[in-house]
Parts: sequence; structure tokens; C-alpha cells
Amino acid sequence: MTQSKDDTITIDMSNMNTDGSFITSSNLDSITTISGISTNTVNISDIISSDDQISFDWDNIKIVPTLWTETLPDVDTVNAMCEQYPALAKAYENFKTVYKLVEQDYKGKQEDD
Repeated sequence: MTQSKDDTITIDMSNMNTDGSFITSSNLDSITTISGISTNTVNISDIISSDDQISFDWDNIKIVPTLWTETLPDVDTVNAMCEQYPALAKAYENFKTVYKLVEQDYKGKQEDD
């Protein structure tokens, strides 16, 4: 899941289910329940603001995307691997060539729509 600062997730602590999940409301269509949350220590006073609202420090939340599903490998890593594996270097070069051809066609079709 990708989370941006414009998305809003509300967790109502009074709606905690017996299984430890929370019923939530969200402007994200795909989220209806958050479950399976476990923590060692949570200091509520650190996350509740003076108006009794829970706030999150978005700059310190780390979301690690799944390789090949949500993200591609780092280009520098691929280039370093290509130096050691000639077959990968050739396949990568072919990929870049095919990508450029398809990208040109794809952009042309987008402009036609």
C-alpha cells in the first residue's frame, strides 16, 4: 500500500474488536479494517495532540515496497551486477531498447485518447 500525506485514516479506539483489530474509516477505498497489529510499547501521550486527536509523524514512517510487484530494482545495483554478469548486461541492454520502443508507442496511444 502506498500512503501519502493527503490520505486520511481514522482509528477509533472505542471500536477495538475482541481479536485486537480496529474498525476504521478511511478515504482509501481499499482499507476497511486494520488487524493483526502488535507492539511492544506504545506511549499514547507521544501520539495524541492537545486536542485529543492521534497524529502520525509521516516523515518517520517507512514503507518498504515489494520488489517486482511494487517497485523495480535500483538502477545502480543493476549496473553493478551487470559488470559481474555479462548475460545480465546483455538482457538489461535488450530490455532498455525494447522499453524505449514500447514507451514511444505507448505515449503516442495516450495522446490519441
